[in-house]
Amino acid sequence: MSSFKNLVCHLRKVILFRFSIGFVDNIIAKYIATVVGWYAVSRPFFDRNNDSMNNMSKNELIQV
Repeated sequence: MSSFKNLVCHLRKVILFRFSIGFVDNIIAKYIATVVGWYAVSRPFFDRNNDSMNNMSKNELIQV
C-alpha cells in the first residue's frame, strides 16, 4: 500500500509541475513577448536624437 501512495504522490507532483510550467509558458508567450515586441518597434519614436522622426509632423508619424 505504501508504494501505491508514493506513486500517487509522485504523479500529483508531476501534474502540478507540468501545470505550473504551462502556466508560466503561456504568460511569457502572451504578455512578455508582446511587451518586448512593442518596445522594439517603438524605440525610434521615443529616441530624442532621431532627427528623421523629430522633423515629422504628427500625421506623418502615424503613417510610419
